[in-house]
Amino acid sequence: MSADGTPQPLRGITAEAPAHSGKRVASTGKKLGRPFGAKTRAREQKMSMAAELAAKIVDSPEYFASLQHRAHTGTLPPGIEILLWYYRFGKPVNKVEVNHSESRHADLPPEELAERARELADKISKHNSIH
Repeated sequence: MSADGTPQPLRGITAEAPAHSGKRVASTGKKLGRPFGAKTRAREQKMSMAAELAAKIVDSPEYFASLQHRAHTGTLPPGIEILLWYYRFGKPVNKVEVNHSESRHADLPPEELAERARELADKISKHNSIH
């Protein structure tokens, strides 16, 4: 500490590391220690143990029967059901592109399209008046 009580920086270490490196850097330019966010062996071992435990649970016939029962009775949480659909069919399409030039009505003249629209409107109004 200095005379006024403020802490002194460590000798040989710059105050800030370059943003791109992820490591502290000594004033000599050498990197010090493990990069921020680096995985340790202990963490990797814990993750592999968790993955093994999850595999034992999920792969058991009892759990699969329970999962099927909950799905059939409607008590399966919605998030799990969504995941099942995702794993079975893949990610849903976020954007659908419609190519209007390939429409079966693209070649019709405007008068015929207008006539078809009137026919559909008549059918809709008859249907609505019945119900």
